[in-house]
Amino acid sequence: ESFIVSAPSSDLVLGPYLGDATDHTRIPISKGICGLALREERVVNVPDVNAHPEHIACSIKTKSELVIPLQNKDGELIAELDIDSNSPRAFTPELEKMFTDFAETFRYLL
Repeated sequence: ESFIVSAPSSDLVLGPYLGDATDHTRIPISKGICGLALREERVVNVPDVNAHPEHIACSIKTKSELVIPLQNKDGELIAELDIDSNSPRAFTPELEKMFTDFAETFRYLL
C-alpha cells in the first residue's frame, strides 16, 4: 500500500511498504518508535521492540527495529526509513551505519 499526503498532518502516513498487511497505516507523530525518531530527529535502533515502551506492533513477528529520519537538501525532515526484523538485535552498529549512510544519499536527491 502507498499513501501520499499533500496536506499538513501530525500523523505519520505509511508510504512505500513491503511486508505483511498492517492496520497501522496512519500513526500520530506523538506515538511509536517512528514518531520518536522524528520527534527527537535521530536514528532509533531498538534491539528488542517488546522491551521498548514506545513500540506499536504492526506485526507480531517483529523483534527489532531501525528507524532513520530522512532529510532533503535543506535539512528538512521529509520521511523516514523504517526497517523491522523478525530477529532480535538484528541491527548491529555496522549495519546501522550502512543504512544511515544510505539514507544520507536522499539529501542530495530531494
